[in-house]
Amino acid sequence: MTVPMADVVVSGGGIGALAAALSISRQRHRVLVLEPDVPPDRTGVGLQLTPGALRALHHLGVGEALRERLVPLDGLRVHDGTTGRRLAASRLGDAYLDWFGTPYAAAPWAALYRPLREACAASPLVRFRPGSAVAGFAQDEHRVFIRLAGGGRLEADALIGAEGTCSPVRRQLSGGGDPAAPWTLYQTEVDLDRLPERAPEEARSGAVTLWSAPGWGLSSCPVSERRLALTAVRSTAPEDGGPAPALGAPVAPDRVLRELSGAPEPARALLGLARRWTAWVPCDPGPEAGPDGRCWSGRVALTGGTARSTELPFPCPGTSRALEDALLLGDLLDCDAADFPQALRMYAARHG
Repeated sequence: MTVPMADVVVSGGGIGALAAALSISRQRHRVLVLEPDVPPDRTGVGLQLTPGALRALHHLGVGEALRERLVPLDGLRVHDGTTGRRLAASRLGDAYLDWFGTPYAAAPWAALYRPLREACAASPLVRFRPGSAVAGFAQDEHRVFIRLAGGGRLEADALIGAEGTCSPVRRQLSGGGDPAAPWTLYQTEVDLDRLPERAPEEARSGAVTLWSAPGWGLSSCPVSERRLALTAVRSTAPEDGGPAPALGAPVAPDRVLRELSGAPEPARALLGLARRWTAWVPCDPGPEAGPDGRCWSGRVALTGGTARSTELPFPCPGTSRALEDALLLGDLLDCDAADFPQALRMYAARHG
């Protein structure tokens, strides 16, 4: 019989939080996952998965469940968003298999979330507490004392913040507030059968396509044989103010077309296929977190997008890094609770 070694609280209910919980539980620790009132739903989001992320999923025991949903990506194309001219192209298919032994692939958000959630639910060492969130924490040499939003308190041997950029755990570690990021992310999926002739050739070829211009960007990525995920980004100038942080607000297609009115015709052909978009205005995570204390302090650490900012506000690299973070976190917490501060210090130094 496996004897649990320590108690760990993971705050957050998304892919990064579930992967961290599963990874830590595999080291014989009890894990309590604090989930938000409304479970995350990023249906329509396409995620690009690096070879490192796929290896992490395999080690966490969910790689096989995901295999049939993976879409190998055969190339990356980058275009000037003003002129439409191709700026760069690279191969991702056989070359990645030769170099890394696993493909560079994509999958729908739900294809990752569901097997991770099911694996956590099946573990006798992982419990969920729905409708809970961290309001603050204190710690001493031996324990973390967690104050919950809405009342209630918990004690644990470690606290892992995995709520995303609007993280109360990160806010307390960094001493900052929750200003809105200077950009809005719009996401949707479109049917490849509806692609017009003027759509870019890469949309039909299994390649990732990026358009970049001052103030905006657009990414297209196949997530199944017949579906294409689109992610559009529009920056907000400081003098414009900008919206407050908001996650998952529905947006009409004409708004996104207006926001990206300067896009070249092939990009506008893709934008015109969308029937609805979802808008995300995350908190601005500020400077890159690192060993200066923003992502770690004693028995408290951050993981995934909670721990770092990204230069490109697309969800694809962030998810892969969150999965790699989870694997590293679990490996380093293969120790007694007394050694958690040292293990988390090593994690903070190595996770970026």
